[in-house]
Parts: sequence; C-alpha cells; structure tokens
Amino acid sequence: MLSLNIQCFIYFKYEQVLPLTADVRKPDQIKSALDEMEAQVGLPHIVINNAAGNFVSPTEKLSANAFSTVVDIVLNGTANITLDVGKRLIAANQGTNNTHPFHVLSLNFM
Repeated sequence: MLSLNIQCFIYFKYEQVLPLTADVRKPDQIKSALDEMEAQVGLPHIVINNAAGNFVSPTEKLSANAFSTVVDIVLNGTANITLDVGKRLIAANQGTNNTHPFHVLSLNFM
C-alpha cells in the first residue's frame, strides 16, 4: 500500500492520539478502522477528508489509468469515509440534531 493512498484517523482528546490507517478506496478497510476508533474513543463529529493521489507527470504522458486512480482516491475515498461515519452517527442518533452536529471538511485537489 502506498503512503499516498492511506488516510489516517487521528483523535486528539486529553492528549491521546489514535493513529489508524486504511486505503480510502476500500470500504472494508474504512469500516475496520472506524470500528476500532468507535470501540476505543467513540464516533467522530468532525471529519476532514484530505486523501489525494498525485502523479508527477506532464499531462500528455498521464495515462487514463493514472487519472482514474487519482479520481478513485479523491472522490470515492471522500464518499467512503463520509458515508460510513454519517451512517454510524445517524444510527447512534448523533448525526441529526444540534446537540451533536456532524461536520465534514473536504480538501480535495486533483
């Protein structure tokens, strides 16, 4: 797994850090990482999507497969994480009210 394809979930509270990794293109890996996070520290209420895939290449040499990989990481990765967290928060009755708002920030660049 290349480092550019890995998203880390990090939780800061009371000086605790919980590093977890998952390939954002693979929902099963997202599920496993979020399962562990939920078990150890609970559900997040802020998600910052910043996964990106980049190829240092002139445009005329960029293959369709390379472009597809970038799109898969940036767009599908953002959706995979946001949907999984959102569904968990709704199921826990924490994602639909002002007491526990759910915030998503997506910083996606291609």
